Amino acid sequence: MSPGAWDSLYLVLALLFMARFFYFYAFGVHFGDRALSRSAALAILVFAVAAVVFFARVLL
Repeated sequence: MSPGAWDSLYLVLALLFMARFFYFYAFGVHFGDRALSRSAALAILVFAVAAVVFFARVLL
């Protein structure tokens, strides 16, 4: 596969992981589990940065 195809795949995976960790964040906030909500928020931030990087690589 070409590097551009890999970057597109990684971008889609990062967005899917962000959506899944948003579910964990909402679950943690709803049930008052601070550790779960904070770790999910950190994971969302990490995958958001990864998504921005791979989106930039796809465009360039």
